[in-house]
Amino acid sequence: RLTGLVEILLAGKPLLKQAAPLTVNQVLLIHKALNDVNKHPYDRAFSAYCLIALYGRCRHSDLQCIHSVKLDVGRGCSFLEITTSNHKTGRSAEKKSKLLPILIPGIGVNGEQWLALACKALEAVGAPVDNIDEGPLLPAPDREPGSLLQRGLTSSETTGMLRAVTHSLDQLNGDGRLEISSHSLKSTTLSWCAKYGLSGTTRFLPDAPGRDFFPTFPPTPPIQRHVMSQGVLGPVEVECKQEDHPSEVVEGEIIVSSDESDSSSSSDAESSASSAIEVNRIECLECYLQDVRQEDVKKGVLHPHAIAEQIHTEDCSSLQSSWQDLPPGAKYLKQTPVRTNGGDMADMDDNVPQKDMAFGIYHTPEEFVEEAVKAGHQSQWSAVLPCALEEVIEWNLRSTPKQLCQTMLQTLSEWSALAKDLQKEERNIHAALPDHARVILQGKRILLWKTLLERYNYDDMEVVDELLKGVDLVGSVGQVPSMTSAFKPATKSVGELREGAKASRDATLAGMRSTNKPRFVFTDASFEPSDASWPAGVGGVLYDENGKALRHFSYCLDKNDLAVLGFPEHKQTVIFEAELIAVIVAVKLWKNDLLDRPVVIFVDNNSARDVAVSGSARTVTPLKLVNLLLTLEDELSIIPWYARVPSKSNPADEPSRSDKEIESLGQRAVKSEVEAAVQFILSCIN
Repeated sequence: RLTGLVEILLAGKPLLKQAAPLTVNQVLLIHKALNDVNKHPYDRAFSAYCLIALYGRCRHSDLQCIHSVKLDVGRGCSFLEITTSNHKTGRSAEKKSKLLPILIPGIGVNGEQWLALACKALEAVGAPVDNIDEGPLLPAPDREPGSLLQRGLTSSETTGMLRAVTHSLDQLNGDGRLEISSHSLKSTTLSWCAKYGLSGTTRFLPDAPGRDFFPTFPPTPPIQRHVMSQGVLGPVEVECKQEDHPSEVVEGEIIVSSDESDSSSSSDAESSASSAIEVNRIECLECYLQDVRQEDVKKGVLHPHAIAEQIHTEDCSSLQSSWQDLPPGAKYLKQTPVRTNGGDMADMDDNVPQKDMAFGIYHTPEEFVEEAVKAGHQSQWSAVLPCALEEVIEWNLRSTPKQLCQTMLQTLSEWSALAKDLQKEERNIHAALPDHARVILQGKRILLWKTLLERYNYDDMEVVDELLKGVDLVGSVGQVPSMTSAFKPATKSVGELREGAKASRDATLAGMRSTNKPRFVFTDASFEPSDASWPAGVGGVLYDENGKALRHFSYCLDKNDLAVLGFPEHKQTVIFEAELIAVIVAVKLWKNDLLDRPVVIFVDNNSARDVAVSGSARTVTPLKLVNLLLTLEDELSIIPWYARVPSKSNPADEPSRSDKEIESLGQRAVKSEVEAAVQFILSCIN
């Protein structure tokens, strides 16, 4: 009944209301508002904000907590790069720790550079792009003229102002609702690209905020409208055979557009081919074949790669002059209009439109195999086998079972006789080996193996020395004669490697995934100020999911350490602070064991447990300690469960009272590492 009720309620869910994309004219109105010096400075700044969100394909929320902004100006073009960690899809701890780059091009649909003007407009209202630190790109205006609030614009405020700028306050959909909203800024360019017919790779690859588009197929409902509309205005792909004269190929076969399909004579088509179409690229197979073969030779590849067609491109000034460059048998594949001024499709109705025309070579299956053989591509699996193994396989196939058995018996008899002859020398070789190697190689007939390798002309006899002496753990690896050289020179210097080592290591650790097996941590602290040898101490034990003790630590807090905690000048006891220190030391020492795992931490002090659970404290020292604990939890992406354990049942009680090693509690932590962790915690208190 519950399932049925849920389905009934879900069936009555309101229909999805999606924001309509902006039209080109509406975007031009935003550009016009930015360029209008007579408008209010905040209106111009808001227009700049809208253009940044539109060309960056940003959600409104993507620009509310910006980490940094960088303006990159080059020759004839400019880009604005924005980074943020606060975005819709950054839900996991791993994604929150990474910055999302957003790239905004500086040329708009009006064909003009607008980024510099947008930055000046934002700076004019007190929101310079070079002074943003985890804040909104454009704060909301205050009641006082010329001042801004700390918060950013809300989505409803952005929607209302966007409708005013685009003059769409009276633009209603079929339900009587306004179509334009703040989400229109994100969907506009995606809708344009889909309607034009660009591929998914082309329109989503440069889109950082569009990271959730096409993660799987079929796409989710909010995206399906872009998929259904793809190719409405896009290029028409046709295929035609090459004839003796170029005009015959163009006439009636190449569909350029609906405006150009009225050609009724071959002379008109020939004129259109020679003067009205500028060919930018022609795809050629032969140049690509040559490049691939040269690359294989450089890399030392034994067997060339399979050849792909229609890859190489060449620029040509006109169609008429390029016919002689086409390989024999080439066919016309497709044509794509090229935007020359950054405008929309209506701006391309000029006399000399530019087109990308693709030509390729068609092969029948037989012709394709023939071309592959010419390219040196292997046709059988045996081509990738070593010669010796190929000979053995062929001999096994041609021999009878009786011949195989006789040959095997004869070979084994020869090897057994040879092994007996070499027994004395084998013992001498084993006696000369180091103790650790002798244990590993015990029973191995090394001299017999070496003799057989020499008999069968094995080309890498150095392998015997490596077996006897061992392999060097450091240094360069020598060339193996039996393997093809594939030397790859270093692309970084030693200094660059050292500089990026920490970032590379952090990235590796961040990419590690937990097995989700929990860890159990027990901590305790002791406080006996009358004991001169051990006035106070901290200890901890780490257990795995099976209850096996993995590691433990113990450390004595001396008088100087206790003075930092306020004893005896301000407090008569510091057991509460010491219990918190024990927890922090355990998390800091065993961070690699606890990383991204379920963790249960047991303490036998109720106050320490309550502070760790609530994340707050009333006094200064415990508050600093709990803030440090929360920072470690965030860095390790762990959400520990804190529980109390009776003191008599706490295995960490003994390590907190003595410095002796306890084998039953697992590996003992290095004293210097524990001391460094404790001193770091005490320095944070100071």
